[in-house]
Amino acid sequence: MRDLTNEQIGLIASKVMEINRKQHEAQEKQEKDRRLRNTKLLLRNYHSFKKYIARTKMDLWEDEGVSEIRTLVLNGEDLVKSIKESTQRTLVMIRHLDRALEALRFICKQEESNKSSAKQYRILRARFLDGESIETIAERECINERSVYKSIDAAAERLSILLFGVYGIEIN
Repeated sequence: MRDLTNEQIGLIASKVMEINRKQHEAQEKQEKDRRLRNTKLLLRNYHSFKKYIARTKMDLWEDEGVSEIRTLVLNGEDLVKSIKESTQRTLVMIRHLDRALEALRFICKQEESNKSSAKQYRILRARFLDGESIETIAERECINERSVYKSIDAAAERLSILLFGVYGIEIN
């Protein structure tokens, strides 16, 4: 077996470090993409979640309601508990999303010198909360449809930071 020279060891070490750095960067990008995708999913389903919460009466899940549902389900306790927890998580997430949207609106309003940030928020709101089509938004804002998508992406990235906190930003 042949001994490696210091130069060869240095070359191997630098190659390993480069591979490790690239893997780390790829992992960070994947995480950022996942957060952005999740933010957009929350926005796309915002109205459905709001309707679900409005129609779900938490008192239905209190003792009387639980016992009625238990009679319908063989292993009712686990299922009822799971349904109740899912409903509560949805409620908490929507409240969190509402607060993040309000914070984003406030931040964009404060950035008067940066007109694009207010426009991005306006476009995000029009698309997901007001349910306007991409074509309608593009016409009203006097921009092309591709610019609407870019504005939505930019605003959703900012919203992701507010939703996911420090995990929503890229730290270099």
